Amino acid sequence: MRLSNLQKRWLRLRRGLLKNLPDQSRGVFAYLGIVMLLAGSFVWYTNNRIQEKASASSVATEIQFLENALQAAETQTNPVIPIILNGTAAEAVSIDYTIIGGTATNAEDYTLAPTGTYTIPQGERGIGLPLTLIDDKQEEGGETVQIELSNPTAGVSLGANTILQFTITDSKNLQSD
Repeated sequence: MRLSNLQKRWLRLRRGLLKNLPDQSRGVFAYLGIVMLLAGSFVWYTNNRIQEKASASSVATEIQFLENALQAAETQTNPVIPIILNGTAAEAVSIDYTIIGGTATNAEDYTLAPTGTYTIPQGERGIGLPLTLIDDKQEEGGETVQIELSNPTAGVSLGANTILQFTITDSKNLQSD
């Protein structure tokens, strides 16, 4: 079977991403999903679901979070929050994010700058917002972080999922007695 240039590029990217992740982060990356570009389609694999997001020929008009709610155990230290376009970026697209609330405390339960800007390069369909979780060893319930997207550039509009609620589940509550 002959691979297209797009498929070859994806395979190189995937090998590089997994190689550079610490061992404990590889499972988190796989759990939250892996963006794959196969046969000209943007396909997202997450929780054994496959969702087709856009065809390769479409030009991006909207940007949003992949989901409006995600979760990870606090022991999964480096989850990646996917921000996606509904097509391919005709030019670089920048997007601002802001932490707008939640019950988790920055620098105690997670680390992420309160505000920031990420850029999706021309020809790409998404980017991952890195969130670092801190296992505080305290027995507590799930805690949340709410993140909002704003101010997209390059003529791209905000999609429906502009606010994400990320739940940090307490690893002590997940263990069986």
